[in-house]
Amino acid sequence: MRKKTALVFGMASISLFLVLSMGNASAELKVGDAAPKFMLATTHDKPVSYSNDYYGRYHLVLQFFANAFGEG
Repeated sequence: MRKKTALVFGMASISLFLVLSMGNASAELKVGDAAPKFMLATTHDKPVSYSNDYYGRYHLVLQFFANAFGEG
């Protein structure tokens, strides 16, 4: 039982370390900075790229809901 607990704790510690070490991999954006290039799929699985398809023609507003489907 102690080996199993130690193994679970060790794996959780390694996973937490890996997640935290990748936390700030990209540079922080500031107001007025250009939107980073990204590609998303539509609901019909068609790829859409903001930089190729919409940049300069439309404004982009991204809104995130951190806890949209969770509790708290």
